[in-house]
Amino acid sequence: MKLIVIVPAFNEAKSIRGLLERMPDLKKWKINLQMVVVDDGSSDGTAAIAKKCGAVVLRHAQNEGLGKTIQDGIKYFLEQDADILVNIDADMQYNPEDINKLIQPILEGQADFVTAERFTESGGDKKRPDHMPWVKFWGKPDDDQIGKYTGWNQTGRCLQRFQGNEPRGGSAFEPDRALYLHPRDHH
Repeated sequence: MKLIVIVPAFNEAKSIRGLLERMPDLKKWKINLQMVVVDDGSSDGTAAIAKKCGAVVLRHAQNEGLGKTIQDGIKYFLEQDADILVNIDADMQYNPEDINKLIQPILEGQADFVTAERFTESGGDKKRPDHMPWVKFWGKPDDDQIGKYTGWNQTGRCLQRFQGNEPRGGSAFEPDRALYLHPRDHH
């Protein structure tokens, strides 16, 4: 099974190495994890650091924005005939070591798409991630959160809210779900 982890990045030289070095080893589950950094025109050496860490680097010549960066990551994922895509931020607001928890409902056939809420601790308290600016954390009202760790089936109906040892942020989905997220070329 092939898992691609897409990491959109813009001037993340300070955090990209730490993120990539903390990617989990999933070989015991026979999962080949491929790290893909989509560098959105960084000028601080983000791409070079990511390459040294073993990531595939897709590079924009200039900053095109997060939306285009994610689209390009999804396009790469679909071209690679991979089984699962995970999207995670480069700034360490999400714990890459939680990827195995994030994909578990997909591996068990419980969900086609999984997303996680990054602020609620297992005890229910809200906690600002260490690398998140206070102003960004304060700007996230409780009702803006998808909530805990949620899986959807292929009809898009909320399938289950997983409790317990939830991952802190990120999203994962299968290839047929990615087709809905990537606009078709009109050429």
